[in-house]
Amino acid sequence: MRLDNVFIAGLGAHLPEPYPVERAVELGLYDLADAEHGSWVSVAVAGDTPAPDLAVAAGRLAMERSGLAAPDIDVLLHTSTHHQGPDAWSPQHYILRHTLDSDIPAIEVRQGCNGMITAIELAAYHLHALPDRTAALLTAGDNFGTPVMDRWRSMTNIVLGDAGTALVLSKNSGFAQVLSVSGASVPDLELLHRGDEPLFPPGPTLARTIDLKARATQYAASEAAAALTDGELIGSTTARAVKQALADADADVSGIARVCHLNWGHERFLRRTLAPLGIDTWRGTLEFGRRVGHLGASDQVAGLDHLVETGAVGAGDLVMLIGVGVGISISCAIVRILERPHWIP
Repeated sequence: MRLDNVFIAGLGAHLPEPYPVERAVELGLYDLADAEHGSWVSVAVAGDTPAPDLAVAAGRLAMERSGLAAPDIDVLLHTSTHHQGPDAWSPQHYILRHTLDSDIPAIEVRQGCNGMITAIELAAYHLHALPDRTAALLTAGDNFGTPVMDRWRSMTNIVLGDAGTALVLSKNSGFAQVLSVSGASVPDLELLHRGDEPLFPPGPTLARTIDLKARATQYAASEAAAALTDGELIGSTTARAVKQALADADADVSGIARVCHLNWGHERFLRRTLAPLGIDTWRGTLEFGRRVGHLGASDQVAGLDHLVETGAVGAGDLVMLIGVGVGISISCAIVRILERPHWIP
């Protein structure tokens, strides 16, 4: 979908201190063989800071940078991948209270690691539904240091880092413009993240450990997996979403300066995502990602913040955001950098 007048006015990332992988191996938290295979350097660890507070910190920073005030914001969208706090509770309204303290709609988006790109699309719909709507605050926050999640061993080739990120989208102006966004699903692969775990009673009600690695192994041994080629399905759907986003942005893949993607520690895993699209891995954010870990719903926005902060992208550059979440859900957005943000020295 081509987007008209959707600008990024504010951008923020709150990353806790990095925890060295080497130390995790020494303490027996992470297997040496997995560490060598994955090539992660460190992960951001928030300790006992709640995930919504990570999102609040990022949201406040993005608002400050945007130059907008609470009355300018018409909707708040919050996304995450892990538990946010008490069951039967609304983290998005907690975040609204502690960032804007207004009575606008606050909505939770549950699209896993693809949540922020989906939130961009939903925010664009909301803002353009009525002419007097002007801006939206998007937040994400995850803290994986809970008893039901092992950040070092719960996923294959991935270690989990904690973070909060935020975007302020405006119909009026910003340092960057979102040119297009597209999305797709591969529902045949929902079993990949379910395995043989029953749907009822829900896992959190039993304090069941979240082991996505085991679920993927169970899926691989299933009849459904024998009839499907998950890599090809994800790859073809990703290619279709990227092609659509590029076409809607009147852009070509050769014109993409950098790509913000799901964080990987080793280049070979990133190559599986980018090579089929005709994109070299150096255009990704590998060096950044391997030092913070996979940040749940925050990878792409944290990567964009890193590129902007370090001056790796400048006026006129096109940046592609690619998201892949459980479901499988896939999204792609094309962003053009218009100018150097005023908050960069």
